Amino acid sequence: MVVKDVLILGAGPCGLATAIALSRANSAPSGNAQPLRITLVELRSSLQTIGGAVNVTPLAMRYLNSLGAEGNLLDHSISLDHGIDYISLRTGQLLGNFWGGIGARRVSRHALVEALLAVLQKEHSEAVEVQWGRRVTEICETADKVELKFQDDGPTLQGDILLGCDGLHSAARRLWVEPERKKVYSGRVVTMGWNYADDEGDSNLPQGMTLSTGEPALVDTSLFSGPSGVILASYYESSRRNVYLSCVMSMDEPETADQNAWKMLGDDKETMKNDILKLYQGTKVRGLDTMISKCESWDLLPIYILPKAGRWHKGRVLLLGDAAHAMPPQGESTGFAIEDGLLIAKVLERRASRPVDQLFADYESVRKPVITKHYENAVWSMDMGFKKREGVGLVIMEWMTWVFLLFRRWGQKAHYSGDVREAILPE
Repeated sequence: MVVKDVLILGAGPCGLATAIALSRANSAPSGNAQPLRITLVELRSSLQTIGGAVNVTPLAMRYLNSLGAEGNLLDHSISLDHGIDYISLRTGQLLGNFWGGIGARRVSRHALVEALLAVLQKEHSEAVEVQWGRRVTEICETADKVELKFQDDGPTLQGDILLGCDGLHSAARRLWVEPERKKVYSGRVVTMGWNYADDEGDSNLPQGMTLSTGEPALVDTSLFSGPSGVILASYYESSRRNVYLSCVMSMDEPETADQNAWKMLGDDKETMKNDILKLYQGTKVRGLDTMISKCESWDLLPIYILPKAGRWHKGRVLLLGDAAHAMPPQGESTGFAIEDGLLIAKVLERRASRPVDQLFADYESVRKPVITKHYENAVWSMDMGFKKREGVGLVIMEWMTWVFLLFRRWGQKAHYSGDVREAILPE
């Protein structure tokens, strides 16, 4: 049976990009296949503010442009023309710079999701139905359908395939594809804070943050590196009056590592702020402590990842984005999730001549080698970033930063020159 009805779980960047890409592919040649009917199911009752400010790589920007979302995004993001400065907390000096002049941007995750949702509602409402506030409790399959059952009293849903774009805590993975593949705590948490301009629009904090040379310590985005790890400061919206802060810290997992335990830790805003200040006290970057002290709305998120080896599909269900390959944060995960959606849309253009198992196998044969490489790099970067360095070891690490950034630029240039829409699929 040719795929006609597609179910998608999750209305984040991955799910929305996938829905738009599939809807746009309806106008592409697909043999004798009929246009797709797409149903997007989201657990939450409405769009909510979740997550911090994310990097949008030049490759991801090309994808967003192809989806029609670039225009909405430009007004609510900043260009990283200057790039990302890598700064020593020990000396207060610039160690290097990367991502400058390549077309990357930074935006709040909420604004990115809003931009994609606006495109979906304006241009694809006939092809895509969105159902909000529905919690999946059971997934089952018949000979030619996959069925979703929900906690509410609403009707079940049936489709020819289900695409699980529902993130790390994916119901598609937990209930069907691979229940035994559990998330693994990385031993780190990310704390996120927002420094807002006051009512008069004045925010002197960024301007008061300087290197030991007196130059500004924040132009677009800055990574401040020291013995205890890295803290990020960045503009993220067009006025450049508001600043986003992010700090990754080592932390033991609570004995009862459930949502409530993490929430209790995150609710203690003052302790969280003081812990960050202790990590970065004595820095030669002037004004950083003030920036941290006056930061508002601190949030704490534990960093969980998925084991590298794992299933991505079972029967008529395929996992995309973090549901399949959640990895340590390294600035490109959002782009990977969007890329997943565009690739599956390309794969499904051949649905008239290939069964579901073959379509999913085609997707994995192209995607898994790429994701495996990035996953391994992300794990290595996180482990190296949290090795305790003091004295000579710290000095050597700082001297070698330019070598690391050189290799990073080379690897990113190769990746950004690619385009998953031009991927060669198996015969």
